[in-house]
Amino acid sequence: MEGSSSTSQRCQNDDKFANASSSSSSFVNENGAPGSTSEEGGSIYIDPARDIDIAPCLDFCCGYLPCCCCLYSYVPAAVGGDDDDEWIDYGPGCFRGGEVIMQETEVDGEDGARTSERAMLKVRNAFPVNRNVMLTLIISLLHGIADSLWNGTVLYAYLFIVFGQRNDYIGYMEALMGLSAVLFSFFPVGYLAEKWSKSGTIKIGAFMFVTGAALNTWLVEWVGIDDLTKDHGGIPTFDTSRSQQIFNYYLPLMAVWGFASSIINGPALELYTASIQQKDHPSYFFVYFATYRIASTIGPLVSIIIFSTMGNTWDLETLRVNIFVGMGIELVVGIFCFAYRDAWALEKEDEEEENEEDSDNASGEEEGEERGKKRREVSHTEGEEPVFSNGDLTTPLLPPKEQHEQQQEESRTDAEEGLSLPGRSSCNLLCFTLRAEHVPYVLFISSFITAAGGGMTIKFFPLYFIVDVHFTPNAIQGMYVLIPFLQVVSTEIMNSVSSCLGRVQTILFTKILGILFIVMIANGEDWLENKGFPLALLFVLRSVLMNSTLPLEQSVLMDFADDEQCRRWKYLDQCVSAIWAGSSAIGGWLIDQHDYSYTFKITAYLQGGGVFFLLFLLPFVPRQKSAPIDSIDNEGEESISSQLSNEEEDSIGEIL
Repeated sequence: MEGSSSTSQRCQNDDKFANASSSSSSFVNENGAPGSTSEEGGSIYIDPARDIDIAPCLDFCCGYLPCCCCLYSYVPAAVGGDDDDEWIDYGPGCFRGGEVIMQETEVDGEDGARTSERAMLKVRNAFPVNRNVMLTLIISLLHGIADSLWNGTVLYAYLFIVFGQRNDYIGYMEALMGLSAVLFSFFPVGYLAEKWSKSGTIKIGAFMFVTGAALNTWLVEWVGIDDLTKDHGGIPTFDTSRSQQIFNYYLPLMAVWGFASSIINGPALELYTASIQQKDHPSYFFVYFATYRIASTIGPLVSIIIFSTMGNTWDLETLRVNIFVGMGIELVVGIFCFAYRDAWALEKEDEEEENEEDSDNASGEEEGEERGKKRREVSHTEGEEPVFSNGDLTTPLLPPKEQHEQQQEESRTDAEEGLSLPGRSSCNLLCFTLRAEHVPYVLFISSFITAAGGGMTIKFFPLYFIVDVHFTPNAIQGMYVLIPFLQVVSTEIMNSVSSCLGRVQTILFTKILGILFIVMIANGEDWLENKGFPLALLFVLRSVLMNSTLPLEQSVLMDFADDEQCRRWKYLDQCVSAIWAGSSAIGGWLIDQHDYSYTFKITAYLQGGGVFFLLFLLPFVPRQKSAPIDSIDNEGEESISSQLSNEEEDSIGEIL
């Protein structure tokens, strides 16, 4: 017999089935909302006011895959009744959140009527997702597709033509768009989201998306294609007499797009976070960033399809079609932004209930801390000084007052010998004493200088491949299809390498290799006879490597800063984004004054200076994160001092 949602189902709460158990089933709670029961017996409710069940969609899209077996469960039930009044008892709770897919047994009575009998039913489980979360993932997908479709190679090529092949105008526009996104994220977007309403602020951003799409479409149509004057190097050139006027119209439009971007990366992401239980943050943020990564590859693929059907040339009409398609998707993004609701976010009481189990473990943690204190008191022999630690070698603490003078003497001795060892709290550099609390500042300075160099050229690489290397549209878009996938793979590889080589060592190696590649690109004409494919390979590898160590850099920051300091440095990251955006104006001007290769060399010099500052982190960040002393068992316990000795021997050569 095949069960379906159309089958008349009557809940039977007979005592005979009161003890039946279901390992993973869906049910209806007291308010009539469906939910699911986990193997541990805990209940996960679906709140119809703020949750939606995406199980049918998952079943349709990927239910046939082996990894999706979690969508289904086999539960004990009972079947009874006659042909006119058949019923299925789902066991305790009388759940209806899952659909009966299959009934494996059927028993007929002597009179031909169906009798009550236990059966195993294949049930599709409920999969609740908060509505704000679902909206954000959809918007992330659509915005990622649109942004990578029109706001990249296509836009730069289009503006390069209509601006009369001027790079400085493109740099000024990109700088304005990036700086406006950073500034608007503080005020008014950040202020309104905090003081007024996140969903209300997002609705203002939705209006900006709709306005930006409409204005951009009108402006591209107004520019037209009638003023193409000549073909220079395979690239059409526009009448330069209109370039200044077109540039003046595009400036406020870029500010509108900057405001819209601040909404996506500001209150929309905050509301996404507020709609997720804290324990689910890592998995949902992985889904969020994975969605955007996938979308950033779909955009270039759509562009490849458009270019392929229209000749695969840098024709102004083809570029216009790409922009129009992108504007259509951005318009849909704006419409979806109107649907956000503050009421769908989780309330603080919900978060407190979820964290009750964590508070129950507080007493156990206190006992562990007491054990750690006792170990520290007995981990030294008579006549030796005890080693004090906060349980994490990456954030060493100063010992008590009576040990402070001794440690200062050790630091001075190390400095005189010309080395500083991992785990120490200070490092003497000429006339300046670098301490562990300075590590976040060093990271910020390095990121600031590196971003200044990268922002000068990253926007102009597509134009370099168009003008100097004479790549076709599909060739350039193909590179941008590969880069996001390779970045994901490279990030995982670097995380694995860092466990053996060390985090700072891995970051240094990767950054230096990326800088070497951009130097090779800048000098490609001197050593490459057929420079097309080698330069493309170098660019892809350089883009992947320079962005694959961000998780490692964040982990170092979190080791040397508490939660409040981490929030402060997150705000300072906006300054890094601002300098990254603003430096594109300098890059465009330098390209017009010299050429692309000259600007690439300036980028290499600046990024090399940023990497130089990372050398100062070697004395403070050990190769591997050691286990906290409180978590080490008494049997076979290794002292902190011996761990530091091993770290010192491994790192002396690198520090020198």
